Amino acid sequence: MKTQENILDILGFDVLSSNEMNEVRGGIEPPKSRDKDVFDYDE
Repeated sequence: MKTQENILDILGFDVLSSNEMNEVRGGIEPPKSRDKDVFDYDE
């Protein structure tokens, strides 16, 4: 049985660390907003 990382590697995907994801999202360290903040707005 293959692990998810092995499957992604075989398919050509890179498994990114949290720091690498921050760089992809704009290189903000630490991130100034969390994903769920997008849905946190006043009506």
